[in-house]
Amino acid sequence: MHAKLCFLLPSLGLILAACAPPPPEAVPFLNLAEAQPGQIRVAGFELPAEATITIDAVGRATGSDDRVAAQGWILNRDTRRAVWRMDAKRSVTSFGDLSLYASHTSLQLAAGHYEVYLATGDYRGGGLPGLPRLARFVAHLGHDLTPEAAAASLARCHIELSAPPPTTPSLYTPAQEMPGTLLALTHIGNHEHREAGFVLDRPMTLRVYAVFERFPGQRASADAAWITRLRYRERVWEPGPAGIARGGGAAKNAVVDTTVELAAGAYALSFASDDSHAYPDFNADPPDDPSNWGVTLMTTTESDAAAFHRLELARPEPLLDARRVGDNERRRLAFRLRRDGVLWVKAEGEFSGGDGYDHGWITAAAGGAPLWSMSQDNTVAGGGAAKNRTFDGLVRLPAGDYALCYVSDDSHSHAKWNSAAPFDPEGWGIALYPGPDFDPADFQILAEAEPAPRAQARAEAP
Repeated sequence: MHAKLCFLLPSLGLILAACAPPPPEAVPFLNLAEAQPGQIRVAGFELPAEATITIDAVGRATGSDDRVAAQGWILNRDTRRAVWRMDAKRSVTSFGDLSLYASHTSLQLAAGHYEVYLATGDYRGGGLPGLPRLARFVAHLGHDLTPEAAAASLARCHIELSAPPPTTPSLYTPAQEMPGTLLALTHIGNHEHREAGFVLDRPMTLRVYAVFERFPGQRASADAAWITRLRYRERVWEPGPAGIARGGGAAKNAVVDTTVELAAGAYALSFASDDSHAYPDFNADPPDDPSNWGVTLMTTTESDAAAFHRLELARPEPLLDARRVGDNERRRLAFRLRRDGVLWVKAEGEFSGGDGYDHGWITAAAGGAPLWSMSQDNTVAGGGAAKNRTFDGLVRLPAGDYALCYVSDDSHSHAKWNSAAPFDPEGWGIALYPGPDFDPADFQILAEAEPAPRAQARAEAP
């Protein structure tokens, strides 16, 4: 009898399991579909409690391993980091179109706010793939023969999220700015240079968050963010190598999330991009947080907001202007300071291996050694090619007569670049602006005789 009971118990368990009601089916609650070229779509959802959601997504890849023409991912709103991202290499090829990749997976998420992205990029672009992907690459070409065929393929891309009852996620439209934002320069496009001013009534610690392009293994970034203290033209913050992290997506996407301590005073927040890979026209996989491509200042304490004020920036007209310098040019502008003073010098030039090929300096009007000059050490990366350098600072001079000078060589100059242009192409050359406590009565432009030949200028140059 005991042996028979032992035999029946497992069978009874199987019968009860077969009779048990199936688990509730997951119910779709969010769907981003109908992808269009060059578009970044985003929607938000909130989970009231920990839950497991189901993800059904279709993306589209170009021939290059790191460029997905349509891609979806999920971002944690608070950490600004992706918790899931579609990966063409790990997804299943969609039947009938080898350029499409399907992903069906489950993801356990904590209670909180999330953002869902569907981004489409240069869907006709792409480089040569590795040999293991050659068959997919060739098949993909057939779907790009016409814009109509490519658009039809792209229209199949989507991302749909589902959750099992009783989980009921609520939807929301993500805010344009992060909580605590004081000043934001975001949605930066290609070859764009923006700056905005602000004033601090007291010393303050601010949070700085920047998403930008940086090539791995290189010192200079393709894009740049920085803070300048205006009175001293002093660059008080820029991303350092130790604080830069991967930004998700393509390897060149970078993110900085740090704090900076600033004294009371007036400042300028700046961001500059190069000629490619920016919002919304990314030429490789977008970062986790594309909406914040640029730089943002935020509070670290709620009371900081009352001591932070925006400042309208108006660059004054230059006292002397020797910008937009072309090939084989020499500029010399004479001036007089009636009293000791401080002047603001802004200059761009070409330096390589420590040598200046296009550069500026200040010398006594009567000639002699330069009293100030651009150098590799007192300039910073000017964007574009590594040889582009910029100086933005103050020069103190005693009363006297001076000459503002600039010389260029036979290549790489305004409107005739032989490598990538700098962030500010119109600023190539040198200009003199009023410094702190400037009195116009102390400054006079002097007329000069016919300028010396360029060969002589080269001989006088530092």
